[in-house]
This record gives sequence, structure tokens and C-alpha cells, in this order.
Amino acid sequence: MRKKFREMAAIMCLSAFCLASCQSAAEADTTPTARVGEFSKNDIYNTLAVDGTIESADSNNTILTNLVTYKVKKVNFKVGDHVNAGDVVCELDTTDLENDITDLENRISNSDTLSDYQFEQYEKALDTAKKSREMQLNEAQKAIDDANNAYNQIRDSYNNNLQKYNDVSSQAGQAKANYENAQDEGSAAMYYQQYQTLMQEAAGYMTAYEAADAKLSSAQSAISSCQNAYNSAKLSADNEVEQAQYKVDTYKISSDSATVNDSKDQLEKLKKAKKDAQIIAANSGIVSSVSAEAGKVCADGVVMVTQNDSDICVHVTIKEEELLSIEPGMKALVSTPATGNETFDGIVDRVLDIRSQNGFDGYIAIDQTDSFRIGMNAKVKIVITDEKDVLSIKNNALFTNEDGNTCVYEAVEQADGNYTITETQVDVETHDSTLSKISADSLSEGDYIVLDPKKYSDGDSVKVRVSNSKKDDKEEKGDSNADTE
Repeated sequence: MRKKFREMAAIMCLSAFCLASCQSAAEADTTPTARVGEFSKNDIYNTLAVDGTIESADSNNTILTNLVTYKVKKVNFKVGDHVNAGDVVCELDTTDLENDITDLENRISNSDTLSDYQFEQYEKALDTAKKSREMQLNEAQKAIDDANNAYNQIRDSYNNNLQKYNDVSSQAGQAKANYENAQDEGSAAMYYQQYQTLMQEAAGYMTAYEAADAKLSSAQSAISSCQNAYNSAKLSADNEVEQAQYKVDTYKISSDSATVNDSKDQLEKLKKAKKDAQIIAANSGIVSSVSAEAGKVCADGVVMVTQNDSDICVHVTIKEEELLSIEPGMKALVSTPATGNETFDGIVDRVLDIRSQNGFDGYIAIDQTDSFRIGMNAKVKIVITDEKDVLSIKNNALFTNEDGNTCVYEAVEQADGNYTITETQVDVETHDSTLSKISADSLSEGDYIVLDPKKYSDGDSVKVRVSNSKKDDKEEKGDSNADTE
């Protein structure tokens, strides 16, 4: 019996000793394990995806005629047709012009003269046409000036309210900071009231500049419309003056035998006008619009518009928040629904400095044009960053400290084999969706950077586990306990 008791006591003592040993070991191994990544060289590649449309890289070629009083006899091309330089795109009805030529030829041959009364009427008509031209152009110019003034007022309103919004927002930020740092409740209440008042004022300025911004595009369109109206009025008025001047000149030619040679010159002009009734394309391209219509006059002188399909580009719209990241010369990758997964190289040619209705217009130059057609929809990836073998670290290793500086935690090995976490301020030069290129005087290639900085503080002692695998990347996102062993 005593022997059994002694055996049981020995077992209990041994169990107690083992339990105590295990507890001591567990208490001694409480240092957390932090996942770290090496500060190493990687490739940084970042793109911006935008939608676009295939367009001609040249300005639109507008085919005009100054014979705006003659009806169109025949239009030889329609939208979508390809026009070659030298093609007759439109023919005018020259019946009246031919009658004028016949009349002038008869006047020259018979030396007929017009009466002084008729000459006086022609001069009066010419004077009236000139005065009418001046009035029309003055009115059209006034409309342009008014449209420009309206645009400038809207733009000034936008800029002024945006500046006020920024100023008041800055003041509100300071008031908020004062509130958060107030030493007593009275000061805190005062600063909080200031903050609320300034935020309400900032909201008012925001509403004002957003309203002005919405009006800018329509104001710009109004300027273009007024300019078009001016050009049309000038073309029509010039034609009226020209017709009146022609009658005066015809009188002088036919009423004075000494001016027969001048009459012949005028006759040559009329014959040239007959030749000009065959309207010829100066450039090759695709017809994008047709204004001429058989049986009607080209009141504004516009016959049709073509686009050069041998030199095309991609017209893209860039959002305001992405504008400053785009620069001419950047590489771009272009694809279309018609070309499927195949991509084509392009270069950012230019980005306009003025906002259009949907954003800022950019143009991508492309060399290989055989696979594209004007009007196609396009997908464009603009390469913002493409750097090889640069020292970088994963984006989730970056954090902002209380001073607003971008930092990382460097894990520095100690004599006992553990690591001390040290806050290090860094400069972020470029980045993509995964990595950031950083620099700091105290960092060298191969240093360990903590990948989950939110879990630690400056000066913490940790063990480290180097993370390089895809499995570790998944743990970063899904398992909050994967970093502690």
C-alpha cells in the first residue's frame, strides 16, 4: 500500500514538474512573429484604361464653294464614300451663269451701252449691299463678343468660387484641428462652431463652382455657333456685294468701248466661275457629312466634309482626376471590338488644356492603320509607369504617421536573434497596384520591411517570417491571425 502511494506521489510530482516546465516555456515564447518582405528589385508597371474613338489625325477637310446663289445640280458622293484628290464631288446648275456669259459676250460684240439711270441704280445697289454687309457683320461680331463675355464671366465665376472653396476648406481644416487640440470645452465649442460655419460656407462655394462648370461647355458651344454664323453671314454678304459690283463693272465695260479689254477679263472670270461649278476635292478622304442637296443652293458655302483616313488617331476622354498623370510621349496599347484581343502600339500625342463636355480630350497616335476604320470604338491602356529592376516594397507596407509623412517599419535584427521595429520615413516615387518604388537614406537592398504595419508600433520586438509567396499574399487579405505564431 505504501509502495503504491509512493508511486502515485512520484507520478503527481513528475506531472506537476512537466506542467510547470511547459508553462514556463510558453511564457518565454510570447514574442510575436511579424511578416516581412525584402526591400528588393522588381518591375513597376501601371496603366490607365480609357475609352476612345478612331478619328482622322488631320483637321476635317471642308469642301466649299463661293457660288452660293447657284443651285446644286448633282452630288456625286455620299457619307462613307472614299474621295480621291481631284474628284468632282458636286456639280452646280450653271444655267444662269451661262446666260450671264452669253449676255456679256453679246454686250462686248455689239458695244451696247446701259443708260445713265441704269448705272445709277447699279451703284445704289452696290452701296446698299456694302452697307448691309457692314451691318450684318457688326451684328454677327457683337454676338461673338457677347458669347465670349458670357464665357469669361462663367469661367471667372468658376475660378473665383473654386478659389473661395479651397480657401474656406483650408480654414475649416484649421478650425477642425484647433477643435481637436483644444485645451478646454469652451475653446472646443467655439472652434467646432467655426468649423461648422466654414463647412456650410464651403458647400455654398462648391455648389456655385459646380454650377459654373456645368455651363462652360454650353458657353463654349455658343461661341462656336456665333463664329459659324459670322462666317456664313460674311460669305453671303460678300456674295451680294460681289454681284452688285459685277453689275456696275459690267455697265462700265459695256458702256465704254475703251474698256472692251476689261470686259474680256470679266468674261474670263465668268467662264472661270463656270469651271468652278465643277467642285473638286483638294484632298483624299472619307466623306463624313454632306450639306449639298440637289435642287437647293449651298447657302453657307459648305458642300461636304471629308476626313483623311490615311492618317488616323484615337480620340480619348480623360477624367480630371487622372489628367496630371498623362504626358505626351507615353506608350499606349490600343484594341477594338473588331480586332479582338490583338493590341496595337500607340503614343500619347497631345492632351488639350481646356475641358470639353465629358472631360479633357487626348489623342493617341497610331502607326499601323490598316486594321482600323474611322468611327470604331477603341479601348486604350496608357502606360503610366514601366520601370525595370527598381527597389520596391508591397503597397500594404506603407502607412502615414501622425505628422502626415509616408513611412514603413523596418525590422532590424538584434543580438538575441529577435528584431526591433523602427519607423522609417520614405519617399514614394512611382507605384502600381501591388508595389511602390520607394527611397530612404537608411534603407538598403535586402532590408526587412514589415508588411502589416497597423499591428505594430515603433520599438516593438518581434520575430520575422519572410513573405514572398502567393499564399502569403492571400493571408494578408483574408487571415488577420496569420501573422502571429
